[in-house]
Parts: sequence; C-alpha cells; structure tokens
Amino acid sequence: MIGSRTWLRTHGAGRLLYRYVHWPREQLALAHTYGWRLAARAWWGQLAMKQAALRLAPIPAAAPDTRAIGPICFLTGPRFIHQTLFCAHSFARATATSAPFEFLSDGGMTEGNVAALLRLFPSAKIRLHGELDVAVARALPPEKFPVLHALRKKFVLLRKLTDAMAGQQHYRMFFDSDMLFWREPQDLLERAAAHGALYMADIADDGYTVSRQILREKFGVTAASAVNSGLVGLNAEKIDWDLLERVCAFLVEAPGDKRLVEQTLWAVALGAQSASPLPAHDYCVAVDPRQWEDAQNGAAPILLHYAWHARLAYTAEEWRRYLDLIRSDHSMIRASK
Repeated sequence: MIGSRTWLRTHGAGRLLYRYVHWPREQLALAHTYGWRLAARAWWGQLAMKQAALRLAPIPAAAPDTRAIGPICFLTGPRFIHQTLFCAHSFARATATSAPFEFLSDGGMTEGNVAALLRLFPSAKIRLHGELDVAVARALPPEKFPVLHALRKKFVLLRKLTDAMAGQQHYRMFFDSDMLFWREPQDLLERAAAHGALYMADIADDGYTVSRQILREKFGVTAASAVNSGLVGLNAEKIDWDLLERVCAFLVEAPGDKRLVEQTLWAVALGAQSASPLPAHDYCVAVDPRQWEDAQNGAAPILLHYAWHARLAYTAEEWRRYLDLIRSDHSMIRASK
C-alpha cells in the first residue's frame, strides 16, 4: 500500500486519472460525434506533428521589429511543445521579424523541450518552473494572495495569467499554443505597438464562470465582453492583483463553470484597461472541426485558434497545410532567383 501511494504521488493521481480514464472516454465521445475516420486521422496526425515540429526550419534571421510590440509569452511543456513550436514559427514567418518570445514552463518542461525551442528561436527567453514559482511568490506574496496561489497550483491554465504577468512591467502579450498565423497580423502589430489592450473575440459574449452583470454588481467592475484568452495583450504593471484575488475567491465558491475562472479573471483585467477585441473574421476561434473548412471557403482568416473539438482538424490536417505553405514560400524564392 505504501509503495502504491508513493507511486501515485510521484506520477500524479490527477494525471493518471486523466490519462487512463477521462482521456479514453473523451476520444470515444469525439469519434462518436465526428466520425472514427477523423478521430483516427487526428490521433495519427498528432504523432506525426510532434516529429514534424522538431524538423521545422528556423526562420531566416531578421531585424527586431521596430514597432516594439513587447514580449510574447507561451505556457508550454511536453504535452504542448509541438503546438508551441508551430504557433511561434507561424507568427515569426507571418511577421518576418525576430519576435521577442518568452516560453514559460507549465511545470513539466524538459531539457529536450528547451533545446527544441532554442533551436528555432535562439534569442528567446526560457523561464523554468522553479524560477516562475519564486517570481510569482515575490510579486504576489502567498499570505496576501492565498486563493490565487492555491488555484495556480491546482489549475495550470491560471499560470497563463500569473506567470506571464505578475511582477512584470510594461506591455506584454500571451498566446495559446493551439493557433496558427496564416497571414501578417497587421492590425495586431499596430495595436500592440501602440500598447493597446486587446484580445481575441470568443464565440460567446459571456464565456465566464459568472456573468459580467454579476461581476459588476459584486465588485463594481466592467469586465471585457467575449474574451477568449488564447490571445491577449495588456500593460502588466497596471493589473489590479488585489481585485483579482477577491474576484478569484468569489469565483471558486460560485456555482458556475470553474474551467472558465482563468478566462473570467482575464476579462476583469482587460476591462480595467478598456480593452477591445481584434476583428473576429480575421482572428477566428473555431470550436468545431467543421469550422476550419468554413473559414477556408471564404476569405482566409489571419489567425485560427483551434479550440475545443476543432483540435481534431488541427492535428489531422491544418499543420500539414501550414507545411505546404512553407514549401510554397521556398518554391517562390527559388523561382525568383
């Protein structure tokens, strides 16, 4: 019994439960909803994508962006490193700049992950979990922010906010990894250069643990509407962490969806800085595998965020389409010589 308990503590009971119980159930449900063919292609595609990510060609050296957009942060680790590499690569390619990337460990980043990131982005800043623990504790003392610290340990997604922004200065952006840039994000670059608070528009107006009205009545704040936290930009030093601690304490006791606490806190922070969304037709959130096909039938969006079940299409097909785009770039370069 003692040995079993030690083994569970070492491997993480929650991770084991997800891997051997919840994950198989999720895959069966997805296959039932969208078909076994797509589910199988997505599964095999994920394995191939992990290998392809390690073979991505570095972006040719470019001068730093004179628009001074500020650091772009990713939270990543072994489960998502391939997506991070593709997303960051697609941004660097679309902007033709040496983007100031910061890659934050989600708690499991390995030496191999670090090597893969620095191979493509040698000037990037890597912040490992131990360093982040110290930095967050220094910026947000646990005795003063007990709820944020407790939730940060339990809920990895909250580290998108705390680890990227706490104790930092000036304007910063955060990107989720499950996104691809297909064209130059001109409006994003211009707004970021002007240090304007911005975010990606979600498919729903109030995708939060509690409604904006409840937040206004309880805390006297105006949370930003329709926030998708896959892409955000704001002034880190202007975040009211005392307010976020109080809101977080309320949310963890509220009856709403706890998976949306992190996004709700972003909405409060963004609302305080009068943030506005990027145009949804150019910066598109997809939650259904069929949505990416619809997006290609019209004017192709600048950015696609493959959220929720749309990740099936991402791992089955979209990363391959991105590789085709890169090959097309190389073909045009050769033809022009």
